[in-house]
Amino acid sequence: MKVGMLSDELSPAPRTACELAALYGLKYLELRMWYRSRAPQGMTEQDMQDVRTNADDWGLQFTSISPGLFKVEAGSPELQNHAGDLFDKCLDLCEVLGAKVMVSFTPIVPVEERGNWDTWLVESFRALGEQAQERGITIAIENEPVCVASSAPLVAKLVEEIKHPAVRMNYDPGNDAFSAQSSGPEAWDAVRPVLGHVHVKDYVAEEGRARPVDCGRGGANWCYIMSQLKAINYGGLLVLEPHDSPLIVANQRSILALRRLMAEAGVPWA
Repeated sequence: MKVGMLSDELSPAPRTACELAALYGLKYLELRMWYRSRAPQGMTEQDMQDVRTNADDWGLQFTSISPGLFKVEAGSPELQNHAGDLFDKCLDLCEVLGAKVMVSFTPIVPVEERGNWDTWLVESFRALGEQAQERGITIAIENEPVCVASSAPLVAKLVEEIKHPAVRMNYDPGNDAFSAQSSGPEAWDAVRPVLGHVHVKDYVAEEGRARPVDCGRGGANWCYIMSQLKAINYGGLLVLEPHDSPLIVANQRSILALRRLMAEAGVPWA
């Protein structure tokens, strides 16, 4: 399977991120932060091209982006921009980088409103899927505990309602484990039909907070998940998102932990 990492887990400076990725033996990156902004906000066409050049110089590929689409409060006027001009710019960024996956979220809502989205969200994603498909890009919606589609089963349900081939799911088992909604076996039957992308991290919950740990040492059942990814011959990316510090040590540990899990499952690292 192809393994990558969110670029700002290495460095928010794209060239430094590429240098470190090459040092770690990674070939693939997902662009999230561009210096202090979440890409593509604040980026010019030349900035986008410079990021592509940085990757090319090191023999790397930016295969996906995570611009934080829809991760704002429900009812915020920003939602219209996310579904309009910002989305258009995200498509441009994907095209320049050669990225085929755009990670998205759903709006942030209070606990009691999670799982209750409106038709606007479904129809918006369906319309965005049409635009993305025209440019060969897949939108992958991520399960995030604070969002209206907070768990993996809820994102799977939303994707099924959207019913568009260019809208899939970004499965984040670490997020699910922290939210105590599912940890792998509980979610897999719902996730499998709509899976498009995977983020790799793990957490343990301590006094209501998430403490990052190496993959396989937290609440996510990564042994089970890896076996199921192998069983379906998953062809997408595994994107590391350690969320730990100090960066250099934590990133090295996370890579070694994932290598160990993949080796135990008999999954080749590509």
